[in-house]
Amino acid sequence: MTFPVHASPNRRERYPHGHVLIVEDEASILVMLKAAIQRAGRIVECVARGDQALDRITAGGIDVVLLDLGLPDTAGIEVLKRSRRDAPDTEVIVVTGTHDLAVAVQALRQGAYDYLTKPVNLSKVGGVVDRCVEARTTRRTTRLSTCVHKIASISELDDLPGCITTSAVAVAGASAASLFLVDQDGGLKVIETQGPTSGQALGRAKQVVVSRRWHRWWMPSESPPIVAWPMQVEGRIIGVLVVEREPGQPTFEPGAIERLGIVAAAGALAADRLIKVGALQKDVNRLSRSR
Repeated sequence: MTFPVHASPNRRERYPHGHVLIVEDEASILVMLKAAIQRAGRIVECVARGDQALDRITAGGIDVVLLDLGLPDTAGIEVLKRSRRDAPDTEVIVVTGTHDLAVAVQALRQGAYDYLTKPVNLSKVGGVVDRCVEARTTRRTTRLSTCVHKIASISELDDLPGCITTSAVAVAGASAASLFLVDQDGGLKVIETQGPTSGQALGRAKQVVVSRRWHRWWMPSESPPIVAWPMQVEGRIIGVLVVEREPGQPTFEPGAIERLGIVAAAGALAADRLIKVGALQKDVNRLSRSR
Protein backbone atom coordinates (compact mmCIF):
# COMPACT_ATOMS: atom_id res chain seq x y z
CA MET A 1 0.00 0.00 0.00
CA THR A 2 1.31 3.44 -0.85
CA PHE A 3 0.60 6.64 1.00
CA PRO A 4 0.42 10.20 -0.34
CA VAL A 5 3.19 12.52 0.85
CA HIS A 6 2.83 16.29 0.89
CA ALA A 7 5.46 19.00 1.04
CA SER A 8 5.54 22.65 0.16
CA PRO A 9 6.32 22.86 -3.57
CA ASN A 10 8.03 26.20 -3.00
CA ARG A 11 10.50 25.09 -0.38
CA ARG A 12 14.21 24.99 -1.19
CA GLU A 13 16.05 21.73 -1.69
CA ARG A 14 16.94 20.11 1.61
CA TYR A 15 20.64 20.60 0.92
CA PRO A 16 20.93 23.90 -1.00
CA HIS A 17 24.75 23.80 -1.02
CA GLY A 18 25.04 20.33 -2.56
CA HIS A 19 24.97 16.78 -1.21
CA VAL A 20 28.10 14.81 -2.13
CA LEU A 21 28.66 11.06 -1.90
CA ILE A 22 32.29 9.88 -1.73
CA VAL A 23 32.89 6.31 -2.88
CA GLU A 24 36.42 5.36 -1.80
CA ASP A 25 37.81 2.19 -0.19
CA GLU A 26 41.08 3.70 1.07
CA ALA A 27 40.31 5.18 4.49
CA SER A 28 43.12 7.77 4.48
CA ILE A 29 42.08 9.18 1.10
CA LEU A 30 38.42 9.16 2.08
CA VAL A 31 39.09 11.21 5.24
CA MET A 32 41.07 13.82 3.32
CA LEU A 33 38.47 14.12 0.54
CA LYS A 34 35.66 14.43 3.05
CA ALA A 35 37.43 17.24 4.92
CA ALA A 36 38.22 19.12 1.70
CA ILE A 37 34.62 18.97 0.46
CA GLN A 38 33.11 19.84 3.84
CA ARG A 39 35.24 22.98 3.95
CA ALA A 40 33.44 24.09 0.79
CA GLY A 41 30.11 23.92 2.67
CA ARG A 42 28.87 20.65 1.20
CA ILE A 43 26.98 17.86 2.93
CA VAL A 44 29.12 14.72 2.63
CA GLU A 45 28.35 11.01 2.91
CA CYS A 46 30.91 8.23 2.51
CA VAL A 47 30.79 4.59 1.44
CA ALA A 48 33.57 2.13 0.60
CA ARG A 49 31.85 -0.30 -1.78
CA GLY A 50 30.16 -0.09 -5.14
CA ASP A 51 27.00 -1.87 -4.03
CA GLN A 52 26.64 0.58 -1.13
CA ALA A 53 27.11 3.47 -3.54
CA LEU A 54 24.40 2.22 -5.90
CA ASP A 55 21.95 1.73 -3.04
CA ARG A 56 22.58 5.27 -1.82
CA ILE A 57 22.44 6.87 -5.27
CA THR A 58 19.15 5.19 -6.21
CA ALA A 59 17.65 6.24 -2.86
CA GLY A 60 17.84 9.84 -4.16
CA GLY A 61 19.02 13.16 -2.80
CA ILE A 62 22.64 12.95 -4.01
CA ASP A 63 23.83 15.83 -6.20
CA VAL A 64 27.43 14.76 -6.89
CA VAL A 65 29.27 11.45 -6.59
CA LEU A 66 33.05 11.38 -6.16
CA LEU A 67 33.74 7.86 -7.43
CA ASP A 68 36.96 5.85 -7.13
CA LEU A 69 37.18 3.70 -10.23
CA GLY A 70 39.29 1.07 -8.45
CA LEU A 71 36.75 -0.37 -6.03
CA PRO A 72 37.29 -3.88 -4.60
CA ASP A 73 33.79 -5.30 -5.17
CA THR A 74 32.37 -3.57 -8.26
CA ALA A 75 34.02 -2.00 -11.29
CA GLY A 76 33.85 1.77 -10.95
CA ILE A 77 32.79 2.06 -14.58
CA GLU A 78 29.81 -0.19 -13.85
CA VAL A 79 28.80 2.00 -10.90
CA LEU A 80 29.04 5.04 -13.21
CA LYS A 81 26.89 3.41 -15.90
CA ARG A 82 24.16 2.41 -13.46
CA SER A 83 24.25 5.82 -11.81
CA ARG A 84 23.74 7.56 -15.14
CA ARG A 85 20.88 5.17 -15.91
CA ASP A 86 19.06 5.24 -12.56
CA ALA A 87 19.87 8.79 -11.41
CA PRO A 88 20.64 10.85 -14.54
CA ASP A 89 20.51 14.17 -12.68
CA THR A 90 23.29 13.07 -10.31
CA GLU A 91 26.70 14.17 -11.57
CA VAL A 92 29.73 11.88 -11.21
CA ILE A 93 33.38 12.88 -10.80
CA VAL A 94 35.70 9.89 -11.13
CA VAL A 95 38.99 9.38 -9.30
CA THR A 96 41.70 7.23 -10.89
CA GLY A 97 45.43 6.55 -10.80
CA THR A 98 47.69 8.37 -13.23
CA HIS A 99 48.39 5.04 -14.98
CA ASP A 100 44.65 4.58 -15.63
CA LEU A 101 43.98 7.66 -17.76
CA ALA A 102 42.48 5.50 -20.51
CA VAL A 103 39.85 4.42 -17.99
CA ALA A 104 39.22 8.08 -17.15
CA VAL A 105 38.60 8.79 -20.84
CA GLN A 106 36.16 5.88 -20.94
CA ALA A 107 34.38 7.29 -17.88
CA LEU A 108 33.99 10.70 -19.50
CA ARG A 109 32.48 9.02 -22.55
CA GLN A 110 30.05 7.22 -20.25
CA GLY A 111 28.83 10.53 -18.84
CA ALA A 112 31.19 11.45 -15.99
CA TYR A 113 31.40 15.21 -15.46
CA ASP A 114 35.17 15.30 -14.75
CA TYR A 115 38.03 13.25 -13.33
CA LEU A 116 40.73 13.56 -10.67
CA THR A 117 43.98 11.60 -10.55
CA LYS A 118 45.73 10.12 -7.52
CA PRO A 119 47.40 11.45 -5.51
CA VAL A 120 44.49 13.90 -5.44
CA ASN A 121 45.34 17.59 -5.23
CA LEU A 122 43.08 18.49 -2.31
CA SER A 123 43.25 22.22 -3.10
CA LYS A 124 41.45 21.53 -6.39
CA VAL A 125 38.73 19.20 -5.12
CA GLY A 126 36.44 21.95 -3.84
CA GLY A 127 36.64 23.85 -7.12
CA VAL A 128 35.83 20.79 -9.22
CA VAL A 129 32.81 19.98 -7.03
CA ASP A 130 31.68 23.64 -7.17
CA ARG A 131 31.77 23.63 -10.98
CA CYS A 132 29.96 20.31 -11.04
CA VAL A 133 27.11 21.56 -8.81
CA GLU A 134 26.87 24.78 -10.83
CA ALA A 135 26.71 22.86 -14.11
CA ARG A 136 23.98 20.61 -12.71
CA THR A 137 21.92 23.61 -11.57
CA THR A 138 22.41 25.43 -14.86
CA ARG A 139 21.38 22.38 -16.87
CA ARG A 140 18.18 21.96 -14.88
CA THR A 141 17.30 25.65 -15.11
CA THR A 142 17.96 25.73 -18.86
CA ARG A 143 15.91 22.58 -19.42
CA LEU A 144 12.96 24.00 -17.49
CA SER A 145 13.14 27.37 -19.26
CA THR A 146 13.27 25.66 -22.65
CA CYS A 147 10.27 23.47 -21.86
CA VAL A 148 8.15 26.37 -20.58
CA HIS A 149 9.03 28.41 -23.67
CA LYS A 150 8.01 25.53 -25.96
CA ILE A 151 4.68 25.15 -24.18
CA ALA A 152 3.98 28.87 -24.33
CA SER A 153 4.85 28.94 -28.05
CA ILE A 154 2.39 26.23 -29.10
CA SER A 155 -0.12 27.65 -31.58
CA GLU A 156 -2.34 24.59 -32.15
CA LEU A 157 -4.30 22.95 -29.35
CA ASP A 158 -3.70 19.46 -30.78
CA ASP A 159 0.07 19.93 -30.37
CA LEU A 160 -0.11 20.95 -26.71
CA PRO A 161 -0.66 17.61 -24.87
CA GLY A 162 2.42 15.97 -26.34
CA CYS A 163 4.55 19.00 -25.52
CA ILE A 164 3.31 19.01 -21.90
CA THR A 165 3.98 15.32 -21.26
CA THR A 166 7.39 15.39 -22.96
CA SER A 167 8.34 18.43 -20.88
CA ALA A 168 7.10 16.79 -17.68
CA VAL A 169 9.29 13.72 -18.24
CA ALA A 170 12.30 15.92 -18.97
CA VAL A 171 12.10 18.34 -16.04
CA ALA A 172 11.04 15.80 -13.37
CA GLY A 173 13.41 13.00 -14.37
CA ALA A 174 10.43 10.70 -14.89
CA SER A 175 10.09 7.56 -16.99
CA ALA A 176 6.46 8.21 -17.93
CA ALA A 177 3.83 10.97 -17.91
CA SER A 178 0.06 11.07 -18.39
CA LEU A 179 -2.16 14.06 -19.06
CA PHE A 180 -5.83 13.99 -18.05
CA LEU A 181 -8.50 16.56 -18.86
CA VAL A 182 -11.61 17.18 -16.79
CA ASP A 183 -14.71 16.75 -18.97
CA GLN A 184 -18.03 18.58 -18.68
CA ASP A 185 -19.38 15.97 -16.25
CA GLY A 186 -16.36 16.28 -13.96
CA GLY A 187 -14.81 13.00 -15.09
CA LEU A 188 -11.24 12.50 -16.25
CA LYS A 189 -10.16 11.53 -19.74
CA VAL A 190 -6.58 10.66 -20.66
CA ILE A 191 -5.52 12.58 -23.75
CA GLU A 192 -1.77 11.94 -23.85
CA THR A 193 0.81 9.54 -22.42
CA GLN A 194 4.57 9.49 -22.66
CA GLY A 195 6.60 6.39 -21.80
CA PRO A 196 5.51 3.15 -20.09
CA THR A 197 2.77 3.97 -17.54
CA SER A 198 1.86 1.64 -14.66
CA GLY A 199 -1.92 1.90 -14.88
CA GLN A 200 -2.15 3.75 -11.56
CA ALA A 201 -2.19 7.26 -13.05
CA LEU A 202 -5.97 7.60 -13.41
CA GLY A 203 -6.66 6.70 -9.80
CA ARG A 204 -4.02 9.14 -8.59
CA ALA A 205 -5.40 11.89 -10.82
CA LYS A 206 -8.87 11.40 -9.36
CA GLN A 207 -7.50 11.87 -5.85
CA VAL A 208 -5.91 15.16 -6.90
CA VAL A 209 -9.20 16.45 -8.33
CA VAL A 210 -10.94 15.66 -5.06
CA SER A 211 -8.26 17.16 -2.79
CA ARG A 212 -7.41 20.05 -5.17
CA ARG A 213 -3.70 19.77 -4.35
CA TRP A 214 -0.70 17.85 -5.60
CA HIS A 215 0.24 14.45 -4.19
CA ARG A 216 3.31 12.22 -4.14
CA TRP A 217 3.16 8.44 -3.63
CA TRP A 218 6.08 6.10 -3.00
CA MET A 219 6.69 2.69 -1.49
CA PRO A 220 10.27 1.41 -2.03
CA SER A 221 10.57 -1.43 -4.58
CA GLU A 222 6.85 -2.24 -4.41
CA SER A 223 5.18 0.53 -6.37
CA PRO A 224 6.29 3.16 -8.88
CA PRO A 225 7.01 6.63 -7.46
CA ILE A 226 4.20 8.89 -8.69
CA VAL A 227 3.46 12.61 -8.52
CA ALA A 228 0.16 14.11 -9.68
CA TRP A 229 -0.27 17.86 -10.07
CA PRO A 230 -3.55 19.70 -10.80
CA MET A 231 -3.66 22.07 -13.76
CA GLN A 232 -5.71 25.08 -12.72
CA VAL A 233 -7.03 28.19 -14.42
CA GLU A 234 -8.59 30.87 -12.22
CA GLY A 235 -9.06 28.35 -9.41
CA ARG A 236 -10.76 25.78 -11.67
CA ILE A 237 -9.08 22.41 -12.28
CA ILE A 238 -9.04 21.71 -16.02
CA GLY A 239 -6.71 18.72 -15.92
CA VAL A 240 -4.13 16.70 -14.01
CA LEU A 241 -0.51 16.01 -14.97
CA VAL A 242 0.88 12.72 -13.61
CA VAL A 243 4.50 11.53 -13.76
CA GLU A 244 5.96 8.17 -12.77
CA ARG A 245 9.28 6.46 -12.25
CA GLU A 246 9.87 2.73 -12.46
CA PRO A 247 9.45 0.63 -9.28
CA GLY A 248 12.62 0.65 -7.21
CA GLN A 249 13.72 4.07 -8.42
CA PRO A 250 14.01 6.96 -5.93
CA THR A 251 10.99 9.08 -5.13
CA PHE A 252 10.61 12.51 -6.68
CA GLU A 253 12.63 15.06 -4.74
CA PRO A 254 11.17 18.51 -3.90
CA GLY A 255 13.01 20.21 -6.76
CA ALA A 256 11.57 17.81 -9.34
CA ILE A 257 8.07 18.31 -7.91
CA GLU A 258 8.46 22.08 -8.07
CA ARG A 259 9.59 21.91 -11.70
CA LEU A 260 6.63 19.68 -12.53
CA GLY A 261 4.32 22.27 -10.96
CA ILE A 262 5.78 24.97 -13.20
CA VAL A 263 5.20 22.82 -16.29
CA ALA A 264 1.62 22.07 -15.17
CA ALA A 265 0.95 25.79 -14.66
CA ALA A 266 2.45 26.68 -18.06
CA GLY A 267 0.37 23.95 -19.69
CA ALA A 268 -2.84 25.17 -18.05
CA LEU A 269 -2.24 28.74 -19.19
CA ALA A 270 -1.44 27.62 -22.73
CA ALA A 271 -4.54 25.40 -22.88
CA ASP A 272 -6.74 28.23 -21.63
CA ARG A 273 -5.26 30.62 -24.20
CA LEU A 274 -5.69 28.19 -27.10
CA ILE A 275 -9.26 27.30 -26.10
CA LYS A 276 -10.12 30.99 -26.06
CA VAL A 277 -8.46 31.47 -29.43
CA GLY A 278 -10.47 28.57 -30.83
CA ALA A 279 -13.74 29.96 -29.48
CA LEU A 280 -12.93 33.41 -30.86
CA GLN A 281 -12.12 31.94 -34.26
CA LYS A 282 -15.50 30.16 -34.31
CA ASP A 283 -17.22 33.49 -33.59
CA VAL A 284 -15.29 35.15 -36.38
CA ASN A 285 -16.21 32.37 -38.81
CA ARG A 286 -19.88 32.54 -37.81
CA LEU A 287 -20.00 36.29 -38.32
CA SER A 288 -18.33 35.94 -41.70
CA ARG A 289 -20.92 33.41 -42.85
CA SER A 290 -23.82 35.61 -41.67
CA ARG A 291 -22.78 38.56 -43.82
